[in-house]
Amino acid sequence: MKINCDLGESENLELLEQQNQAIMPAIDLANIACGGHCGNIATMSLCITHCLQHKVSIGAHPSYPDCKNFGRTSMANSLSPLALKKTLTQQVKALLNCCQEKQITLSHIKPHGALYHDCQTNIKICQIICEVCSFFNLPLILSYPQNINKEIKQQLQNHQIIIWNETFADRKYQKDGSLCPRTTKKSVLTNQQDIGEQFYQIIKNKRVKVDNKWLNLISDTICFHSDNPASITFLSK
Repeated sequence: MKINCDLGESENLELLEQQNQAIMPAIDLANIACGGHCGNIATMSLCITHCLQHKVSIGAHPSYPDCKNFGRTSMANSLSPLALKKTLTQQVKALLNCCQEKQITLSHIKPHGALYHDCQTNIKICQIICEVCSFFNLPLILSYPQNINKEIKQQLQNHQIIIWNETFADRKYQKDGSLCPRTTKKSVLTNQQDIGEQFYQIIKNKRVKVDNKWLNLISDTICFHSDNPASITFLSK
């Protein structure tokens, strides 16, 4: 199972250098922020350079255009479908241009934050993301909660894009297989031991523990977050 990590989520190049050097040897896929919630030409270029050094595949990590809230506030009702598709296309193209300068291609797209969750629940948002993936002919990284809307699932199938089912090593889950909202207390695992236990259960058994019961998950790739110090420490060991 491939390990992926969200990268480039700071404009502090020194901090990114430290994070990337600690994380890169342990991951297979990098989801690089490309200007929606964070990221600029300098941060994208730095992350791409590190990916090349460690032979890590590069994916785009686009977001609602909302740096103020780090892309974690939904804009589904405030941004027109045309405007959303335009900004997502521009974000992916920005990273693609940086990759082309270094003669490397993109391997996937993974939405960030509220955009990711809206893709699981909002048919219009899901359609836009699928259209962007189809335009660039790239796979989509997304998790499949047990209660995912049938129309959403059909939308994903209709676009005939490859879906890599994702699980999270450093996030808590709810009974239906969806992530606990970040507004929920302890929704992010901040203890190395807890992260390690969840990671190994997903790797070995494709399951996580919710309220002392096991919940089975479909998993093609497992995610760590680079803005979680405990995840960085775990990956660096």
